[in-house]
Amino acid sequence: MTFFGTAEAAVQAALDAGARYADARVMHRRYETMTARNGEVDELTTDESAGLGVRALVGSSWGFFAVPDMSDKAAIQAGRRAAAIATASASVPGPALDLIAGSAAIASWASDCQIDPIGVALSEKGDLLTQATKLMVEHGANVAEGLYQIWDTDKWFVSSEGHRIDQRIRECGAGLSATSIGNGETQRRSYPAARGQYGTRGWELVQELDLLSHAPRIAEESRALLTAPHCPSGETTLILGGEQMCLQIHESVGHAIELDRILGWEAAFAGTSWLDLAQLGS
Repeated sequence: MTFFGTAEAAVQAALDAGARYADARVMHRRYETMTARNGEVDELTTDESAGLGVRALVGSSWGFFAVPDMSDKAAIQAGRRAAAIATASASVPGPALDLIAGSAAIASWASDCQIDPIGVALSEKGDLLTQATKLMVEHGANVAEGLYQIWDTDKWFVSSEGHRIDQRIRECGAGLSATSIGNGETQRRSYPAARGQYGTRGWELVQELDLLSHAPRIAEESRALLTAPHCPSGETTLILGGEQMCLQIHESVGHAIELDRILGWEAAFAGTSWLDLAQLGS
């Protein structure tokens, strides 16, 4: 399956409508996830989506249009609409925009994948999660949960400068969570991290996690936390693991440099920013 022709039709339509530059990107994505709870499959979701996005440049103004229809007819209409939007934007001229000339890139790339995760039988993936959650229940967890997620994405990119690139990116991962209840409190342990661990690899990543061997341990740890002594209070020195350090950087610096938060346009979930525009580039 290839959608180079669809992308080319969109680009040509934008050029025919007056754009001096145009590019188009087609994306097709398949998604699959399964969750299990206390030894039974709880939910299975599969989803498939595709779309085409076109950019067009008229003067120094850009136009963009996207459609979920992969037909050549829809692609041509999208190219024309992108050019029309760029033309309308160009009615109020902005600073000159010069494109840097370069040789056309023609390439194909795929992420490393030894075992196609979607190709693995649902029964095999379901057995892994149900067996792991059964083990957690047997070792003391009141609520035992397991999940995996898979993304399989194909992209095709074409530009009016001759670029022609396709990519296939397969991502997957899995994780376990054991919750124990007692003594007036609830405690949870997860493996390998909250919501699991993921990477641009195939099902071999999930196999390497070895969920079955870790299921008893995290259940026992969640149960032990119910009677563990409270951590003493006071000032002390903390050693952060690599995963936690990444999260600290993400929350304290990553969100802070998002322009919409700096400008005060966004505050949801992560709050506003401690930076301001005067600090840009400092």
